[in-house]
Amino acid sequence: PSTRTRGSFMIAAHRFGVGFANIVDSVATTSIRKGETFADTVETVVAMKPDLLLMRYGDSVEVDTILKKVKLPVINGGSGTSGHPTQALLDAFTIIETRGQVQGEKILIIGDVIHSRVANSNLQLMRQMGAEVAVCGPEEMLTSDGKWSDVRRFYNIDEAIAWSTVSMGLRLQKERHTSQDLSLGHYIENFRIDAKRLAQLPEDAIFMHPGPHVVGVDLMPEVLEDKRCQIRRQVANGVFIRAAIMSLILGF
Repeated sequence: PSTRTRGSFMIAAHRFGVGFANIVDSVATTSIRKGETFADTVETVVAMKPDLLLMRYGDSVEVDTILKKVKLPVINGGSGTSGHPTQALLDAFTIIETRGQVQGEKILIIGDVIHSRVANSNLQLMRQMGAEVAVCGPEEMLTSDGKWSDVRRFYNIDEAIAWSTVSMGLRLQKERHTSQDLSLGHYIENFRIDAKRLAQLPEDAIFMHPGPHVVGVDLMPEVLEDKRCQIRRQVANGVFIRAAIMSLILGF
């Protein structure tokens, strides 16, 4: 499911006068329902020779292999838990607009990091642009694997937010947890963002969230009214960044 990514690409394409064929919207609207594999569906769409392929899909080695071989541009609209590169680009653009630069910023990622494709792409891009990245959340929602091995970890959210110049909340992905490893009450008590916790954020710092945010779990409604909250700006910038990417690829 997608509101922001799909919607921003569609609006950007419409403004350019580019046709947008929403071929695979759900299993119910494709031949996957009849038994065709998702990989076969991808190859079928590629055979129709669109000018550009925009895809969001789950973790699939088979699809990854297909996409590396196709002879047309492919934009990753979010792949499983591994990456969401256009989200990282719009986040970086939002930080530049509001903070003036990414280099030297202290970027805190809060919450369900282990399941977040957004966190993976932001770690890669923000470090490449010269920022320091840290994470904060329950120990079972953080990871120290691979590129995360040397990332600073906080377990006290007040201390973490006070350290940051950019705090970024994440959605708690309940669908990826088992009932044994998730204590919703513990998460809300210790890591939900509310006005009291946001008070720890420096006055010139900003708060972000890639969306969708779940009010009452990820954050409280008053956070959206705080002048440092940039969530709606991120959504607007998603249209601009994705328009820029399509413009560069299609040459207009």
